[in-house]
Amino acid sequence: MNELKLMPLRYAGTCRTCGEALLAKTKAAYDPDTKTVLCLSCAGSEDGRLSTATPQALVPPIPQQASPASPGVAGESLQREYERRSAKREKNIREAHPRIGGFLLAVTNEPQSTRAFAQGAIGERKAADRLTELCGNSVLLLLNRKLGKGRRDGDIDVLAVTSAGVRVIDVKRYKDAAVAVRRTGGLFSPVREQLMIAGRDRSNLLESLNRQREAVQAALATFDSPVPIAVERGFCFVDANLPMFGTPTIDGVPLMGPKGTAASLNAATGVLDRETRDRIHRHLAETLPP
Repeated sequence: MNELKLMPLRYAGTCRTCGEALLAKTKAAYDPDTKTVLCLSCAGSEDGRLSTATPQALVPPIPQQASPASPGVAGESLQREYERRSAKREKNIREAHPRIGGFLLAVTNEPQSTRAFAQGAIGERKAADRLTELCGNSVLLLLNRKLGKGRRDGDIDVLAVTSAGVRVIDVKRYKDAAVAVRRTGGLFSPVREQLMIAGRDRSNLLESLNRQREAVQAALATFDSPVPIAVERGFCFVDANLPMFGTPTIDGVPLMGPKGTAASLNAATGVLDRETRDRIHRHLAETLPP
């Protein structure tokens, strides 16, 4: 008789019996012999130990609920754009230089404008992995979403649904770059805030984040909710140098790394119960597709 282990899943999986999608951190049964997982309704439990002998007799059936929406694949659109540009560059060089095209490709670097897409994809994957690992079961994530069906003017890196509402998270990877907020003016002139990254003014990143929030607000306008749903904004910087003490903000938007972002999401409190959060998660997954 194979003994199964009752444990929170480290990675998302699929029940081998019924095919139900199981999110990371979901409590399920793991079979070390076959390296497969089972949902609790298929595996059954008794005193914290599971057995495949008579699974259905061990636990009462769990009411069927709608399957959770697939979170999506982090960095997929950036990776796809990088591969498209890289393939186009290789094709152009080989066609222009049939004999030495391979040599030229080997000794020359891709343009920074092309490499930036690959670096961005790495950053999104790193952030998604850490958030998935660190966020509790009460935080529901969606990754790499469009701004609406048919729209191609940008995307949303991460959407997080908590009891406090929805947070739109823009992931940025600036390796070893200092991130800070510069404030000037005051007293006799308006205060001006600037997002400084590696000494350069990148305040324009807020414009993209605001468009993402507007897209989410538009999607939630068709969601039936008894209470208003707050939509917050956040930046998640990967491999960057953030201040050691305190969390800088610009226009009310916190600038954090993956660990700080996860801690903030886990600490969020509000009135949205689990059923409502699940419905919001599925609604956003449908209206803002991968």
